[in-house]
Amino acid sequence: SGRMKEIAVEEMKHAEAIAERLWYLGGTPTTVPDPIKVGSNLREMIEQDVRDEEEHHDFFKTVLEGL
Repeated sequence: SGRMKEIAVEEMKHAEAIAERLWYLGGTPTTVPDPIKVGSNLREMIEQDVRDEEEHHDFFKTVLEGL
């Protein structure tokens, strides 16, 4: 659980850095998070985490390609 907390803090820092950059560039970061999808067992939770990571990777890749 200690490692999971470290990862969560790291992810929050990433989100904050992105929001600050959006604000600096004149955008307005959203303050409404997507709904949390919770699996009913460990396997479903890990599979959902993998899907979420892949989705975020694809999103940021698209953003970077647009720069």
